[in-house]
Amino acid sequence: MILGLVVLGAILLVLFVWWERRLADPMMKIELFALRNFWVASVVTVVVAFGLFGIFFPMTLFLQGALGFSPIRAGLTMTPMSLMILFAAPLAGRLTDRIGPRWILVTGLALMTVGVLFIITRVDVDTTWRSLAPALVVTGTGMGMTFAPMTAAAMREVPPGIAGSASGIINTMRNVGQVLGIAVLGSVLQSRVGVHAADRLAGAGSDLGLDATTRDRVIDLVRDSRFEAVAGAAQGAGPAQLGLLRALLQGAFVDGVQDTFLVSALACLLALGVGLIVHNVPTTHRAPAAAREPAAAPAD
Repeated sequence: MILGLVVLGAILLVLFVWWERRLADPMMKIELFALRNFWVASVVTVVVAFGLFGIFFPMTLFLQGALGFSPIRAGLTMTPMSLMILFAAPLAGRLTDRIGPRWILVTGLALMTVGVLFIITRVDVDTTWRSLAPALVVTGTGMGMTFAPMTAAAMREVPPGIAGSASGIINTMRNVGQVLGIAVLGSVLQSRVGVHAADRLAGAGSDLGLDATTRDRVIDLVRDSRFEAVAGAAQGAGPAQLGLLRALLQGAFVDGVQDTFLVSALACLLALGVGLIVHNVPTTHRAPAAAREPAAAPAD
């Protein structure tokens, strides 16, 4: 089913591009992707959204499922990242107007990459909001520094007559990145947690007193982040065995989250490499209107 839908999606995308290219006034202006800054910003937009939601989603599951945080406490724990985005974005916009988008964008993506790697080192069974806050501050600062230069780079060379289409494409790219971040990294998390849980439970052996069927059931529950149902599935285990089981499963979830964030960091590093080829022109130094507007057709 999944592979079939992927193939179908690819076919529909090809058909959409073919249809748009044959229309005189298409909904999506395919020629925009011939502009270097526009396609670079589109790629970066996808990756930033991928990393943003790819961080929030697994981290929320980790805080609530593995560590037992309430939804409010988990949300407050992630607040430093959101606050830094709020403060860094306006400053990055002002700097972009003065020195151009490239180095602001690259700096932001570098901070995102470092921040995600920093988060990996802070994720543990003993994680608290205090231990996690510095890593979230770095990551949030990097995210805030990418939004304004990313948009400025995308729109810099776009003729005003098709600016609406360009803006719509960028917003669509952001939505695509969000969906991919949740779907791809969510799948990575589920897969890696299952692998680590199976390894840890197999290593514990007879100390847990679980038969093969119960062990498989427990692994499935952890893969689905349903820690609260583990005790009910392992009804034959005593208090000491349940404590050991919970510790093993928490460790497996930590390992899975770290693997997932590593994928996110690699995606940010890829975006950093792409961001280096942005054409760096301050937004206050726009090209003359005659150079940006297509030539008018002669009147009939």
